[in-house]
Amino acid sequence: MNFKNIIDYKYYKILCGLYFIILLILFNTNILYYIFGSNINKKQIKLFGISVLICGLVFCILLPIIKIKMFNLSVKKKLNKKKLYDLFHNIKINKNIEQILHKLNEIIPFLCIFSYIYLCINSNNINAISYFFIGISFIFIIKCVLSFSTILPDSSQKCQLKLLNGGCNELLCSGHFSVVFLIYLLVIKYKLVDKNIDNILLPLVVLYGFVPILTKNHYTIDILVAVIIVLWINNYIPKK
Repeated sequence: MNFKNIIDYKYYKILCGLYFIILLILFNTNILYYIFGSNINKKQIKLFGISVLICGLVFCILLPIIKIKMFNLSVKKKLNKKKLYDLFHNIKINKNIEQILHKLNEIIPFLCIFSYIYLCINSNNINAISYFFIGISFIFIIKCVLSFSTILPDSSQKCQLKLLNGGCNELLCSGHFSVVFLIYLLVIKYKLVDKNIDNILLPLVVLYGFVPILTKNHYTIDILVAVIIVLWINNYIPKK
């Protein structure tokens, strides 16, 4: 494997380095007691540690391996000669607006993650973070199985190998939307915001679901499958 083909390999190494530093801090200091207060117990700390380990295994090891294999298959078998038809891909958007939507598509999931963690810390709910890490990890495991078992032609027709972002032919299901939708469901489940804000968040999440489609990063089916998987996983996440 030629690592020069990996566009974000440098940032991937930095992220993995930061992850191991975080692990060292978590398992060798009392930082969790400092962040969440003395009310948390050993069971909650153990769950948080397990969730961080699962998350690391999925996003630092499993997902990159699948991305590399899919890229090699795509290049070898020339899977992106013709993309599939999608109704919403026929909608013509101004190039400037499309570029803005592309940036929003990349930024919004990270903003949601940071906002969610802040809300959890503010409410001293460490389990809410733990279950998010576990939930999103299992969603991406399912995503790996779906993407690798049935490889769809890349909707953008630009086969690029990225380890930290949407890669080549990595479609079923939308990872970006899965993150945003799962966070929305968990915010409601753990009552992290007022009910009035809940009513505002749902339309925003629905609107965001169209962004990956309109920017041709995903097919409509990728979003619909994401909805089903996230709802299914969320059903198994405890309320406390």
